[in-house]
Amino acid sequence: MKKQDLPKIIPVFPLSNFIIFPNTTVPLNIFEPRYIEMINDSMKTNKLIGLIQPKQKKLSNIPDLYEVGCLGKISNFEKVDGRYLIELNGLTRFKVIKEIKADKAYRLCEVTFDDFSDDFVVHIYPNPFTDKLNQLNKSEEENYTFINYCGEIIWSGKNIENHDFSYLSTGVYFLKVNNKTIKLIKQ
Repeated sequence: MKKQDLPKIIPVFPLSNFIIFPNTTVPLNIFEPRYIEMINDSMKTNKLIGLIQPKQKKLSNIPDLYEVGCLGKISNFEKVDGRYLIELNGLTRFKVIKEIKADKAYRLCEVTFDDFSDDFVVHIYPNPFTDKLNQLNKSEEENYTFINYCGEIIWSGKNIENHDFSYLSTGVYFLKVNNKTIKLIKQ
């Protein structure tokens, strides 16, 4: 995902004593109705939510938010006993411009990503994704399957050149091309 493709208004999940960084993955247990609504809405659109620290509560039940949070993309989703278990991949930090009043149970913020261009620079070692992918003999007849280290399919299809893998966190991945498997390491 490119910076210019990111939304200007995002749902935010204020979560005390918990942070996410770009290029990391965190598990979350979502059980409050307002955040279940947020995840439902996010899954119907772009799968993006912002994680941000709330400031200490004042007299109000709605805590102020710190200025900077991290935008994440839901990469794994499971419904268990009326709650959601998700994995969130950190994409980039954001700065809150203002909170948006809406008819949602959860909070929305207008944000900017302008101060965090370096978050989009991905360092890959030792076999860069782009080099490995560019070395493939790409054919529209070949089937590609991108798999994480747990064996879960992340993406499958024929046209790998048009797929954006920049949202992936660091780790070991495998790319199956027909009957051949290529190991990729992203750091």
